[in-house]
Amino acid sequence: MASEPRHPAGRLEDRISPGIYAEMEQHVAGCPHCTSLCDSLKRTLALCKALPTPEVPGQVQKCLRQAVAAALAESRQ
Repeated sequence: MASEPRHPAGRLEDRISPGIYAEMEQHVAGCPHCTSLCDSLKRTLALCKALPTPEVPGQVQKCLRQAVAAALAESRQ
């Protein structure tokens, strides 16, 4: 089984160059502030994953989709 990536956002190594990823890993490993932030985010994400996923009512989904579509249309003008 592969080990969990250090960065709490997931598989960053698939999204950025290996050199930059290695620099980030090295920095986090030596920086107490960044280590604390990453550990806190990992705990927060674990708590969120442990919660049940609520069912979003259809009307709410519809309203959100309309709001996003309107915002995107406005941003393109």
